[in-house]
Amino acid sequence: MTTSPVQSGIRVPSFTQENLSLGFGALLAFFVLSSKHILIYNEETLVVLCFFGFLIFSVRMFGDSFTNSLNERSAFIAQELRASVRAKENLLRELLGEYEKQLGFHTFFQGLNEFSHAELHALSAQRNAALHSLFSHQIQQKLKSLVLTQNALQEKLQTNFQKGFRGSVLEEFQFSKKTLKSKLIQQSLQDLKLS
Repeated sequence: MTTSPVQSGIRVPSFTQENLSLGFGALLAFFVLSSKHILIYNEETLVVLCFFGFLIFSVRMFGDSFTNSLNERSAFIAQELRASVRAKENLLRELLGEYEKQLGFHTFFQGLNEFSHAELHALSAQRNAALHSLFSHQIQQKLKSLVLTQNALQEKLQTNFQKGFRGSVLEEFQFSKKTLKSKLIQQSLQDLKLS
């Protein structure tokens, strides 16, 4: 079936020998089926005939328009799908970039954490050593001052003890001067006799 050019979106059929013979054959088949009571006229039959007639008319008249419309729609949907896929790819690339940045930040902060722990540990060890040295120096100074104080106290005690002992000996000597004097003289005489 050939058609004339499209006028305002609707195809107008052209009447050719083929179209006329096809239409005549369909009309003849309709009459024969009706006369033999194969085709019975009731509401359901009329609705089915109208429906098939509408389908045939729609396909003949608007088939190319529907096809073009559906092709345009499918092309538009394909274009939107490609754009959506590109947008998703770009989004995934951006997300991958952000993830790599965050991973880089994580490794950087982990390294910074390890470095700061090492530095704090070294600083703590250094401070502990300095504190230990300061305490030991201060303790040694205190011990030296205590030793000096102890020595001074011992000397003072010895001096006081000597003075006290001398004083008590002199005092005892003065009290027992008379008895000791004679004993000393006798002992001296004996030592002279022996020598």
